[in-house]
Amino acid sequence: MGLTTSTFKQAAVYGSAAALGRLGGFIMLPIYAHAFGTTGYGVIGMINLGLEFVLSLLGRGLNAAMLRVYHEEDGLRKNTVITTGVTLVAGGSFGLAALGSACSVPLSQVLLGDGSSYPLFCLAFAALFLEPPGGATSSVLEIRQQSSLFAVVNVVRLVISLSLKRLT
Repeated sequence: MGLTTSTFKQAAVYGSAAALGRLGGFIMLPIYAHAFGTTGYGVIGMINLGLEFVLSLLGRGLNAAMLRVYHEEDGLRKNTVITTGVTLVAGGSFGLAALGSACSVPLSQVLLGDGSSYPLFCLAFAALFLEPPGGATSSVLEIRQQSSLFAVVNVVRLVISLSLKRLT
């Protein structure tokens, strides 16, 4: 298989996984709006925005750094980069998720004026625990050029993400 053909095949697989994720979120939008009403959906939107901010600081930066350092290293040190990167991402995610879950009632009271929304924060912190390690796994699959498995992992991540949002 030529370089051009391989490039287009990889791009099609990666692109279809990303498009499927966006399509799933778009399809679920009216379902969430109906199930939670305008106020509940607004609360979930605010929590998700905060979560996306934290994820952009935590997981995505570390995944990009892992890719860069991996390609700078040679030989056996490449595996060390992967192990260290995944461990850092998973450890940081677990720490933040545990701390956030422990503080979910006060967060709900301070941010929403009502402590009864703490389960929404707990579910958001569960997503915070799951999302960055999933991104690190995706980075490893990108490094190893396993585009089909990358697409499968991202579809599983999508299903988990939509499920957590549905449970809230």
